[in-house]
Amino acid sequence: VCGHRDYELGDEQVGSGSLDDVIADAKERGATVILPLYLYDHSGISMSAGSPNPHWFDAQGWDTSLVGIIFDTDESREKMGTSPEHVEEVLRAEVEEYDAYLRGNVFGYMVKDGDEILQSCWGFYDVDYAMHEGLAVAEYALPEVEHEHTNRLVGPMFARMP
Repeated sequence: VCGHRDYELGDEQVGSGSLDDVIADAKERGATVILPLYLYDHSGISMSAGSPNPHWFDAQGWDTSLVGIIFDTDESREKMGTSPEHVEEVLRAEVEEYDAYLRGNVFGYMVKDGDEILQSCWGFYDVDYAMHEGLAVAEYALPEVEHEHTNRLVGPMFARMP
C-alpha cells in the first residue's frame, strides 16, 4: 500500500488516512509481517523495504521518503506457500523485483537469423537469466549453428525494455 504525490506505486493507493490507519488496516487483514517501504527519488526512483536509508549515495536521506508498507495476509501466505518464518524474506524479494522494474532493469532477448527474428522474449529481471534463456532458445532454433556463433548471434541483442 503506497501513497506518493508524483507516482502511483504498489498494488493499492493510500486513502485519506494516516500511516497508523494503514497499519491498523493491514493488521485487520491478518498481517503477521509489516515492512515500511522507502522511495529514493532523484534522477529516477528506487524502492526498498525495511530500511529508511538503504542508499549509500543518499547518506543524509534528503531524497528518500517513507511511501507505504508491504504486508502479508492470510490469502497471500496461502498463495506464497511458504512457512511463516520465511514471509519477510518473500516480501523483501517482491520489493527487490518491483525495484528492478522501477529502475528499468528488465531485460529480454531476440534470436535472429539475419534480419528474421526467430524468437524473442522480454520481462526478465536478471540479465544473466535472460542471456541463459536466449542462448538455449538460439541453440534449439538454430541447431546447425555452432555455440560460438550462437553467442555472437544472441549476445549483442540483449537490451533493457523501453
